[in-house]
Amino acid sequence: MLKDFGMEDCAPVKTPMVPGLCLERPATPLSPEEIEFMKDKPYMHAIGRLTWPANGTRPDIAYVPGVLACFNNSAGKAQWTCSQASPVLLYIKGTLDYKLHYGPCPHPAAFASFSDADFPGDLDSAKSTTGFVLLMGGGAVAWSSKLQACVACLTTDVMDWVLNDLQLYLYALMYTPFL
Repeated sequence: MLKDFGMEDCAPVKTPMVPGLCLERPATPLSPEEIEFMKDKPYMHAIGRLTWPANGTRPDIAYVPGVLACFNNSAGKAQWTCSQASPVLLYIKGTLDYKLHYGPCPHPAAFASFSDADFPGDLDSAKSTTGFVLLMGGGAVAWSSKLQACVACLTTDVMDWVLNDLQLYLYALMYTPFL
């Protein structure tokens, strides 16, 4: 993937996204300079290529494709350079040896789960982003990071939603027959 985007010789970074970065969709159309800058940038292709590992093997980058996809129709220089698409590719370069590990569970329970939410994370819609990870055997077996469908009035509403998502995954795991 790095070779496809011409980043195989770049220096890696330690985080998949600039910490604390809040991007807003532009209120005006992109300038001719930004359109020209983005003309040869495979922005949506990069998002598509990031979505597969984020959903299947890389919970550490699960948040980034969802944030990037919000700018599919209005991606400009800010989304491509210092803020989004480039850093996650550079992060992948530095973490190529990362993998999911399963083994004896360090927790007394069979499952361990962690969840979090921001309130409201999307500055344009005031919607919250929620996420969780479910561990079994010491490794992640399910994870999610998504923008909620509606606006929450209270932080407790947001946490209820993320816990409901986690509960649905647990229910599916408990009642799915394994061959």
